[in-house]
Amino acid sequence: MNELPLIAILRGITLDEVEPVTNALVAAGVCYLEIPLNSPAPLRSIERMIELHGAKAYCGAGTVQTVAEVNEVAGLGGRLIVSPHLDVEIVKATRAQNMLSLPGVATITEALMAIRAGAKQLKLFPAGDLGSGYLKSISAVLPAEVRVFAVGNIGLDDLQSFSLAGASGFGIGSGLYQPGLDPERVYRQAEQYVKAIEQLVSNP
Repeated sequence: MNELPLIAILRGITLDEVEPVTNALVAAGVCYLEIPLNSPAPLRSIERMIELHGAKAYCGAGTVQTVAEVNEVAGLGGRLIVSPHLDVEIVKATRAQNMLSLPGVATITEALMAIRAGAKQLKLFPAGDLGSGYLKSISAVLPAEVRVFAVGNIGLDDLQSFSLAGASGFGIGSGLYQPGLDPERVYRQAEQYVKAIEQLVSNP
């Protein structure tokens, strides 16, 4: 994940919204797009997102809870699997499909289990509730090459503290998109996050 480390979480997006919303996000510089599987018609929306942006963005699914779902998303051409929890079989299946795996972890035990299963990136969730101090504590014992994405109740004002604590990237949901939000506003909000994260990446 060498591109800008920002994952847009499009929970609740409808099929009609996929084109204008994802166009806005990609235009603003977002290159990781996740549609949670508890959204309306998620597989159809993911397929449409891949048609539009699969060549230039990492498109995939969130809230993935089974290996069967991994395989469904892979069959659509998805390249990103994000889960709210750790299931080592999901991690292994995702890696076997040459897709990016971001399992959700909340403890050092879960983090190390995920790494042993092959995960190169971790989703610390719910990061906003756990706090940047918590991330700093567990980062001290994680392998340096493993990237931790802070996800869950993370706003613009939280980015710097989590970055200093060891976050390599962020997953942002309602701060970027909410169902029915005007695509122009999605673009403006994405611009803010992209600019802030670019500054953190260039001045670690």
